[in-house]
Amino acid sequence: MSTSHYSEASLRALIEPFGNPVLAVVDGRVSAANDAYLALVGLPRERVEGRSVMDFVQPEERSRLIERYRLVESGGAMEARTQVYQVPSADGVTREVALYASRILLEDGRSAPLLNLLPLTDKPPELSMAERLVETSASLVSAHSE
Repeated sequence: MSTSHYSEASLRALIEPFGNPVLAVVDGRVSAANDAYLALVGLPRERVEGRSVMDFVQPEERSRLIERYRLVESGGAMEARTQVYQVPSADGVTREVALYASRILLEDGRSAPLLNLLPLTDKPPELSMAERLVETSASLVSAHSE
């Protein structure tokens, strides 16, 4: 985690130059999103920032990501591995992305997830969904057996 404390303006300045989609999430809402993220979801900034970050996740994947987000918000450790999920866009196309989350400090002393996304284009969406279903099933079986 960076030792810098970010204001809204400095946070936007931090993420805007990235060519890949990047967003900051504060209290479960998109606080700042760069132009690449806006292009990914196909919406203007005023229709993205301020909304729940879960609005930009496919409905069938929300429960998995909500649970992860709650753990992070409660101070739990962020997973070091990249997560893969589906992002719906305004044009009706769903895009698969790899997500890497890190934590940044805000000027008020709170921390917030900074989400760095990499759009994946080499697999058919059906294969990706099947892989995630197998991953989720394995996690559920593992959790149930503990």
